[in-house]
Amino acid sequence: MKEIMTTLVSASLLLFSCSKQKDLPSDGNTGTSAKKLVQSTINNLNALYYNPDGTIKQIDRTISSEIYSKHFTYSNSKVSYIGYLKTIKAETGEYSLVNGKIVAFDWITHDAFGLPITSYHETFTYNSRGLLDKHMFDNGNYAVLEYDEKDNLVKSTYFESGQASKITEYTYTSIPDKFHWFGFFDCYGEGFFKPAYAKFLPASEKITKLSTGEVTYFVTFTYELDSQGYMVKASADQHIAGYPSYQWTNVFQ
Repeated sequence: MKEIMTTLVSASLLLFSCSKQKDLPSDGNTGTSAKKLVQSTINNLNALYYNPDGTIKQIDRTISSEIYSKHFTYSNSKVSYIGYLKTIKAETGEYSLVNGKIVAFDWITHDAFGLPITSYHETFTYNSRGLLDKHMFDNGNYAVLEYDEKDNLVKSTYFESGQASKITEYTYTSIPDKFHWFGFFDCYGEGFFKPAYAKFLPASEKITKLSTGEVTYFVTFTYELDSQGYMVKASADQHIAGYPSYQWTNVFQ
């Protein structure tokens, strides 16, 4: 969905926080993170770079054997970025923030000469607990999000042409997610500008097609942690034929 010619193995791309380091949580929601993620194999992440104040500065990853580099700039309640594939402008975007949370996202894809092709507009609303509860796309489709009493996302219902077409459901481990800004739920940079989807690492993800009741995707997760409880390796075991199991690793500093 986001960025040029990109696919994520996780179906969590149907979903779409403060940016200051002092607001980065150690327990998935409050406090200060003792470490920063600097590299991950999820979404072919090569490196994350941060400004001195802890805001995200640059994300580098690989697309079709080429380096895609996304550079962020900050101005009042706006965060803008330019994405370069090699040296050619491939995408531009702007997040509009209220109280540190994305309320609107405008982005434009560019052609091989760096010229704009297609523009997109997305909007976000939040519930009384400050959690993302609706993500709306400019084609009229949207996702409605529901959480448990611990503020973990447990259900996302995707609507097409006003009709619920599929639901994505999650269960959770008892392992705190100590760095939720970039990972399973968010791997393009948006996670630095909106609240965590969950305080804990997910145990499973299941997608059901509502027109038939068919479970089209089901995966369970296991994790390895470092001595401080940061997730350094994850394994996703698929239970639906046709989907490969996969792993990803994280490097923190």
